Amino acid sequence: MKKQGSGKEQKSILYSYQQITIMNMIKSILSLCLLFTFTSMVNAQTATPEELFNSMDVNEDGELTLTEYSAYLAKNLDSGNEAPSESAGYSIIADFKKYDENEDGKIVLKEFKDNFDK
Repeated sequence: MKKQGSGKEQKSILYSYQQITIMNMIKSILSLCLLFTFTSMVNAQTATPEELFNSMDVNEDGELTLTEYSAYLAKNLDSGNEAPSESAGYSIIADFKKYDENEDGKIVLKEFKDNFDK
């Protein structure tokens, strides 16, 4: 008759199996996150001005506020880490003002489309 391993050995094997399972789950989650980030970046680069405007207009009121505009940039540009650096000569406020033709503090779709390629 074969002698089975001790309780410690069985627990060790079970613990190792659980670690491997958890590691595989983490790898799968990270892969899905990377895929989602890549897909979001590709969609942002190929979106029409209308689609891009609508994805920025979180509250769907037909207007972009500086908050919505900067939040979108922070989330989707510069690899999703943070908004482009102000020290690199980029100003979110100046960029926002480029679109806000009538200087009312909001960007409507027409303003966005008119200034999209400028």
